[in-house]
Amino acid sequence: MVPQGLMARQRATAKTDEIVGIVTQTSASSLTVRTANGDRDVRLTSSTVVRVDGQASTIAAIAVGDKVEVHAQKELDGTTTALTVEIESHPSTEVEGTVKSASATSLTVTTATADVVIALTPATRFFANGQTATAADVHAGDRVEVEVREQTDKTLAALVVKIQNESVHLRGTISAVSASSITVHTASGDVVVALTSSTLIRMRGNVSNVSMLLVGSRVEVQAVHRADQTLAAVTITIEPANSLSEIEGSVTEVASDHLKVHTKSGDDVTVAVNAGTIIRAHDHLAGLGDIKTGDRVNVNARVNADGTLTALRVEVEDDHGGGKGSDDHGAELTGNIASISAGAMTVTTGGGNTITVKISSTTSIRHGNTTLAVSDLKVGNHVEVKGALNADGSIAATSIEVEDVDPGHGDDGHHESVEFSGTVTAVSSTSLTVGSNTAALTPSTVVKNGNDSASIADIKTGQRVEVKADRDSAGHLTATLVKIDH
Repeated sequence: MVPQGLMARQRATAKTDEIVGIVTQTSASSLTVRTANGDRDVRLTSSTVVRVDGQASTIAAIAVGDKVEVHAQKELDGTTTALTVEIESHPSTEVEGTVKSASATSLTVTTATADVVIALTPATRFFANGQTATAADVHAGDRVEVEVREQTDKTLAALVVKIQNESVHLRGTISAVSASSITVHTASGDVVVALTSSTLIRMRGNVSNVSMLLVGSRVEVQAVHRADQTLAAVTITIEPANSLSEIEGSVTEVASDHLKVHTKSGDDVTVAVNAGTIIRAHDHLAGLGDIKTGDRVNVNARVNADGTLTALRVEVEDDHGGGKGSDDHGAELTGNIASISAGAMTVTTGGGNTITVKISSTTSIRHGNTTLAVSDLKVGNHVEVKGALNADGSIAATSIEVEDVDPGHGDDGHHESVEFSGTVTAVSSTSLTVGSNTAALTPSTVVKNGNDSASIADIKTGQRVEVKADRDSAGHLTATLVKIDH
């Protein structure tokens, strides 16, 4: 007989699992679920919770052919025990559009074809840009994606409401703090950002609180535009004094005591340089005079008590004017095409900045191994641009790599592989949000914790992860690999 203490310890170390599929066999004590990866046998107990369309039910309600989502526990003997079984009796659909009106019990969404009225229930879940939210966070003018289910009376009830407002990236020094907002002094001026109950504050990799937001602190803020066009903070990362910060981008100014670096997110960051700064170019020691405007650099800097940055190391990644022709890229950015005109386009970065990209007859435009023409570029395409930084802040493109294309261009089943990394701001059994990227999680998603195998349940908010994902022709991401950094 297994001692009670040992059994408790065994259950404490058991891992959880999410199983999604169709029921092929069922009895009072077990069920078999056919998933994308094969059949899974799951044990049912008196403690198993069963819900049908979110309402409490019993094991007897589970029938062959039901679509189910099983939250299960992996036992040490290799078997799987169901903790909860969610049965979906009425298929759900998605409604996407702009909120026309909202109340505590319903919202009206204007879609591409009509206004749709959707009921809100106590079971409705809300997310705002990857963070848990409430009905009070939904406002007229918000862009939303709503998972709905048709009721017996043909009305629609919301299962999940996702608020997807435009994301903005800020970096600077706090100049004012109140209980409801902070003012961030950036390179382009002061910006007021509201604090909400869902704002995630982090310092040194740990979750922190509002009391750590101090005047003079250097912060990195991800925020969204609300319906009234004010900004609300989604995440705030505090860079404490004497911590290290990494800046990567193109040099726009070189002076005797500082560098100014234009980053991919569109920020202009000033970094002090002194006699102790180590400068390297092509694995050799160099001097400040060897850095030229347009050079691409990676800077490790110390965050000072007043929020300024002092470079400890500057690594020059590219020569400037080294005679390499189109292989020499002084500037680089990624983002979505916002507009296209004769000889130019504008690209909106993940930080919300819009950069003008100038296109010439010598600009190389490619999608994978396929050469494209300017006419093949479409608004909304995700692109990576390399070129030279002009004095007015625009980029003269030498190459444009289109990472996704219009669904009508090429194969309908096209999937583009993309990679991104950062801090997890939201995670569930079916999706993961890292910064401005949200990717679906499926039974096929491989999860690694360092070099060890892990599961979706091991991914936690606040962890730093590296993600590989497939982007479909509609722009949706599905994670194929999630690697949790130690």
